[in-house]
Amino acid sequence: MKTRSGRTTADTLRQDHDDDGSEGTAMVNVPITSSAILPPWVRDISHASLVQWKKKRREYEDAISALCSASGEDISKALMTVKSTFDHTLLKMLCKYDWEVPFESIT
Repeated sequence: MKTRSGRTTADTLRQDHDDDGSEGTAMVNVPITSSAILPPWVRDISHASLVQWKKKRREYEDAISALCSASGEDISKALMTVKSTFDHTLLKMLCKYDWEVPFESIT
């Protein structure tokens, strides 16, 4: 059976095994880019918007993780916090009216 790349599945399976029959490790190519990887912003708290934000946030974290593993940088320093990606006015309103906590107490 041929794959999308035009190779047969047998060729693909043979590539995954070393000469001694053991499985080899695949290397993932991480493109190094000069453009900034920006996190998604929370501007709306509707369910649909938050579901989309969570998917985009996971993609952002995966991209930063891959970039940091390639460069050796600490991932905790490269990631922007969730708090910093919230719309400032929305976050203040949520703290005051929904969560009833001081804005300064959230992290």
